[in-house]
Amino acid sequence: MEDVGIHVPDARHLIIDGVTGLCLDGETAKMGIKERHIYCRVGPTLSLHYVGSSLRAPAFYSILDGISKVAQ
Repeated sequence: MEDVGIHVPDARHLIIDGVTGLCLDGETAKMGIKERHIYCRVGPTLSLHYVGSSLRAPAFYSILDGISKVAQ
């Protein structure tokens, strides 16, 4: 993500239905507006991407947590 101008200060590991995944969490500024970018990959078939306000990013992580709990 750094090669497209997104600084990645945080990475998180998650497990959904026994499959390990990784989320890269970073920010970029386009035209003076900060955007939060979260890219998640779980196994070979599931990927999720969030682009938007940092204020709403916790809701994205709550959704991931909900998916993890349902899969168990």
